[in-house]
Amino acid sequence: MSTILNTDGISASILNIIDAATEYVVLISPFQRLLPEVRNRLVAAMDRGVEIFVIDGKRGMRDETLDWYSSHPSVSIGYIPELHAKVYANEKMAVVCSMNLLSFSQ
Repeated sequence: MSTILNTDGISASILNIIDAATEYVVLISPFQRLLPEVRNRLVAAMDRGVEIFVIDGKRGMRDETLDWYSSHPSVSIGYIPELHAKVYANEKMAVVCSMNLLSFSQ
């Protein structure tokens, strides 16, 4: 079933996707700067054995975000220069939207 979400709904859904994941989380966004709450939820997911797959794009990830992701062995990072999509998913649900994974977008 499809649902149209506002900004708050998208942010809440991303957190729900991370919290509900049992196998993997996919974060696809050309721009990423993680809120502390997102980082905390990702760490909790990794502690449960969840793999994190990150796809970044455009001009590349900021050093701070890249360093944070790279410091976790459960995170795989990809880069697509032409990326415009924003998709957040786990093995059971997904959000396809226009919101980047940036603190000011959320």
